[in-house]
Amino acid sequence: MHYTTRLFHLLLATIAALLLINCGGSSGNSPSDNNAPAAVIHDQQDSSSSSSQGSDEPDMGTVPHTGTCQFDLTQRQVADELPGFRVEGNKLLDGNNNAFIMRGVNYPYAWYRQRDTARDFTDIAASCANSVRVVLANGTQWERVDGEELSAIISALRELHMIAILEVHDATGWPQNENAGHPDTAVAYWLSEDIRAAIEGTENHVIINIANEPLGNFANAKEDLDNWVGFHTRAINALRDAGINHTLIVDAPNWGQDWTNTMRDGQAAQTVFDADSNANTVFAVHMYDVYHSFDKVLSYYEAFQEKALPLIIGEFAADHGEEKPVAVDAILEYAQMLDVGYLGWSWSGNSHDLKSLDIVLNFDAQSLSPWGERLIHGPNGIAQTSRLCTCFE
Repeated sequence: MHYTTRLFHLLLATIAALLLINCGGSSGNSPSDNNAPAAVIHDQQDSSSSSSQGSDEPDMGTVPHTGTCQFDLTQRQVADELPGFRVEGNKLLDGNNNAFIMRGVNYPYAWYRQRDTARDFTDIAASCANSVRVVLANGTQWERVDGEELSAIISALRELHMIAILEVHDATGWPQNENAGHPDTAVAYWLSEDIRAAIEGTENHVIINIANEPLGNFANAKEDLDNWVGFHTRAINALRDAGINHTLIVDAPNWGQDWTNTMRDGQAAQTVFDADSNANTVFAVHMYDVYHSFDKVLSYYEAFQEKALPLIIGEFAADHGEEKPVAVDAILEYAQMLDVGYLGWSWSGNSHDLKSLDIVLNFDAQSLSPWGERLIHGPNGIAQTSRLCTCFE
């Protein structure tokens, strides 16, 4: 599809998403996002980078070199009556029974609510992404994202033909992170009246990631296992008992990196999956500096292939700070080879010491970082491998 035609469609979708512009207020806080295998590492978002771009704003949807997507973005909508996503073996199927493989990014909504989010989503769509994992907050650490805001987020992503993957960030690294809320507060968020209303009937284009990295490191492997299995079985049961039928995502233990291999090995993942009466749960590992070699990456992928359980890479980057490389080529290569979904961290707004994790700099779609160039335009990257969910046909 010619770039100008694609840009035209993106602009039309943006007009439909205008209700999201400037939705909510400033978070007023700097968050902490820990991805450490053992020591706590603070990934604090830098609110100073969220200022407006002034009179030199880039044109919407102008992520460099776009126009190379493997699909046409036409004006089509997911049918309301289409069934929701479901899991079959290690595959995630959409309502048309076609495999959906995530190729997208993380977006830090809860910390940058003062931004023109519809504009940012349009830029993300221009990168060929088919999904966006959106950071939400339940009020434990950061200002709560309410049902009205959430409805606007979901609608904007639907208009742009991207699947919304919604996660609550406040319980990150509990109990090792003293600022974190108990993971049960994330479950309570999904069960609250306004959030239930926002997600009702969206099973065919919304996926719920119950809580971001809800468990840090415990004293020993048994405590890691017991707490990870215990929380997620309770959470899944509570959501299903309340009638929430969306596909669910559960994050790995150890700040999402599973350096203890609690989720990878043994029966823990199968036990959690079996707790889901809908048999509709996906597992997410966050691949940072623990995954510094091809072998580390491949062994994780292969473990879930052998289990016949669905796996995605819910967060990853080319590094996790200075002298903390990540085997990003392996992550992308094997993801494409084995049909594993991935979501790069993160669109923009990381702290100064982790600016290398920004996909675009200062939320400017004309300023791809080296990481963004690799993720979007490199071999096995988003532009080369992303396909729209067939739920939009």
